[in-house]
Amino acid sequence: MADMVGLIGTGDMGQGLLVRLIKAGVPVRAFDVSAANLDAARKAGAEIAPTAADAARGMHIIHLLVRTDDQVLAAALGPDGALEGAGEGSRLLLHSTILPDTTRRVAEAAAKKGVTVIDAPITAVPDRVHAGEATFLVGGPDDV
Repeated sequence: MADMVGLIGTGDMGQGLLVRLIKAGVPVRAFDVSAANLDAARKAGAEIAPTAADAARGMHIIHLLVRTDDQVLAAALGPDGALEGAGEGSRLLLHSTILPDTTRRVAEAAAKKGVTVIDAPITAVPDRVHAGEATFLVGGPDDV
């Protein structure tokens, strides 16, 4: 079995990735602000975390799938955000289509904790993600 990963944002795109990970034998600890999304994540087999920080705590890989720049900033940098729980050496993958300045802002805050941010937006619609046909555009430090 693969190491557990954290997943923050279990809406349409996040649910697709969550299901694909679980089908691949990767355990997932998930968080979302929506109770309905969390219920769907639980039914899909995810462990549920009470906050984004708890979803990130102890995880080497943390997936963040929310819609807007403001949501990325809140989920990553806000109170109980992913970086509050992320430990040194972990990787925070930003899967949202966001502004470069938002990615830089999260990466700068993450670097202070020894966390690496990977910009990895998904170029697919939820149905393609559920089918395992998503394409990720990945950018980050060469050594990672």
